[in-house]
Amino acid sequence: MESLAVDFETALASVRACDFVALHALLESYTSQLHSSGMMQRLLLVVIVVAYVVLGVLLRGPGLVRWLLRFVVVALFVWPLLLLPIGLRLHSPSTMMSSVIVFMTVLHLSFLALWAPSRLSSSACRAPRRHSIPMGLWHWLCEFATAMFPVSWVNENSRPPWSAVFVTLFESLAIAAIKMVLYVLLFDIQLEHASTTDASTLDWPTLFKYSTMHSLMVLCGVWNVDIIHGLLPVLSLRRLSLLSFNQYPLLSSSVSEFWGRRYNRLISRWLHRVLFDPLRGPRVAPALAKQPNQQSQPQQPPRGGGGVSTSLAALATFAMSGVLHMYVVHFAFGTGYLRTLLFFLLHGLAGFLENALKLRQRLGPVFGAVLTITFVLASLPLYVGLFVEAGREWFLNTPDSIPPVASQFARETVRPFLNELLGA
Repeated sequence: MESLAVDFETALASVRACDFVALHALLESYTSQLHSSGMMQRLLLVVIVVAYVVLGVLLRGPGLVRWLLRFVVVALFVWPLLLLPIGLRLHSPSTMMSSVIVFMTVLHLSFLALWAPSRLSSSACRAPRRHSIPMGLWHWLCEFATAMFPVSWVNENSRPPWSAVFVTLFESLAIAAIKMVLYVLLFDIQLEHASTTDASTLDWPTLFKYSTMHSLMVLCGVWNVDIIHGLLPVLSLRRLSLLSFNQYPLLSSSVSEFWGRRYNRLISRWLHRVLFDPLRGPRVAPALAKQPNQQSQPQQPPRGGGGVSTSLAALATFAMSGVLHMYVVHFAFGTGYLRTLLFFLLHGLAGFLENALKLRQRLGPVFGAVLTITFVLASLPLYVGLFVEAGREWFLNTPDSIPPVASQFARETVRPFLNELLGA
């Protein structure tokens, strides 16, 4: 207790002196002690369980006793699942992806087991059921497969013309080629820097610079998804389509648009499905009286009530995204929990203020995009800085996924040309 009191006094002194570097070092030291003692694992599990309980109250389960029994069964099942990444190698992308899949499995299982299908949004306008019934195993497997592999069937009436399909194919292949070259260049620059620099001595401008580079490298790392996105409609004769992973996130005119519709659309759609929609409440089919000689226009069914506001649901979704990334960095880096949560809470608060102040309508698309990208870039060191601080080990553990032809072209042709052009 005395050591904790001393740490608390030191933290207060750092805040009064505006010495945020010392405060950050103190927080990192404290979280590393928790990690080494095994306390951080217990704290993360407690946070997840408490989140389930709070969401259960918000979603108004189908009877307290039955809901609690179902919750206990699910909790006993998912508890061992959350411990699966223990023992995996630190500073490894494979550990990071394994942790993401484990958390997605746990959260998806929990929501689809605890909440009825009527609480989830659906294209079919169904009235809310009187009693909640858990989803069956087959339904859950289909939901989870769709979340992990977002391939959808395209109805015959909705299939795009072949001209649009080939334009998309050309665009996807061209963007994938550019991304492969940029990925190699950014990877080599960061590896050279990490090999010659002590990560513990990085100042804020350097951390910001290489966090920005790493973010661009991540955007370029999904080049293979772009290729599949362009090829799948052609190979399936326009019967199948793949959700694009990103949709030009640098053109976002608001933080809500950046996270909701442009960046990492797989995780965004998954969180929307298992958290945002249940919190908002079920959709109800309105009673429409069809007028003679008038065609009914398809529209999104209204909410049936019983849910929370859009702003509160969005904040809860950002908070859960923060918990997800806290869980991931716990196994991938062993540190950085508080700054990771702060990063996503800041973005959730920014989205809340945007909607409350109607900044998107007031600023317009151009100024909105400038403000959004400035905010995103300025906050990158909080979370993306962890990858930079991992140093050379992270890049050595990153598998080489770029085709040899593209790597050779980037290193032997593009980079010498850029060095000569820039006089480096």
